[in-house]
Amino acid sequence: MQKCEEKVEVKEDRLNEENIKLFIGNNADKIYENLFERKRPRAIAAALLGPYWLCYRKMYILGVGLAIIESLFAIYLITRLNVEFAIGLVANFILMLRLFIFVFVAPYIYKTVIKYKIGKISNEISDEEKFKKVIEEEGGTNSRAVMLLLLVWFLSNRFSTM
Repeated sequence: MQKCEEKVEVKEDRLNEENIKLFIGNNADKIYENLFERKRPRAIAAALLGPYWLCYRKMYILGVGLAIIESLFAIYLITRLNVEFAIGLVANFILMLRLFIFVFVAPYIYKTVIKYKIGKISNEISDEEKFKKVIEEEGGTNSRAVMLLLLVWFLSNRFSTM
């Protein structure tokens, strides 16, 4: 997979509201308004759900990476605190940290991914109908990825307590 850091030239006529909404998929009007028309976009769902929201929006590497980082951070804090109430305290601390950071960072990340992917697809496909079909498939949402991540989380917690 290529990194989003690569410079991708976007044909301006293809990076329009219609194509961006087609890429976004579910709740496109609301999300487009938040990302592209607000001065300071916010993502409450992203802040609350973190890695699950990233996977739902098909940013799998970021979602799994954040889940791993949060898990390692939780394990580190629990072993350092070494008290019985640490699990609840750590869970609340991680949630609050995610809320403060992710509520403003997630829209920027998602906007960057949208522009990158549409630009990349635009450079690869010249046929307009095929282009629209591909951006609709590449974007959108994937609830199965969320279910898989939840299953992995559940199983890892289940086996770690045995």
